[in-house]
Amino acid sequence: MSDNMGDIKERVKKGRKASGFNAEEQRVIDEYEEKRNTPTLQFYWAETPEKLLKDPKISLAAKGLYGLIYTYCYNKKYDPNTDKLSRGTLARFAGVTVKTITKLENELIEGGWMIMKHRGLSKPNKINLLQVKKRT
Repeated sequence: MSDNMGDIKERVKKGRKASGFNAEEQRVIDEYEEKRNTPTLQFYWAETPEKLLKDPKISLAAKGLYGLIYTYCYNKKYDPNTDKLSRGTLARFAGVTVKTITKLENELIEGGWMIMKHRGLSKPNKINLLQVKKRT
């Protein structure tokens, strides 16, 4: 085992791949890795609690808004210190009006799935998505 490990370490030191793939296989792997790491090919998804999905008091549109907020706020590019998620931005993403976004936010808040803290006129509201329904 130690001889094999020494061989792998030696191959890595020489700049060869320790995996043992031939040149053609390694070329295909490298191409895949390059494509996978290209920002235009990255996808984000939303994690939505199963209990929220099955909550009959929450509309399908509000469940979608939960997912939209999650996707926007929890991807790698979002910085809560500099990025601001406005109702207008959410409305553009969802293809609805700002009034509809406000209504859906209120539905999630009243249903116990979201907390929104108003921080003042010049500061954005702080949104917390809950994984477990808050007792109301």
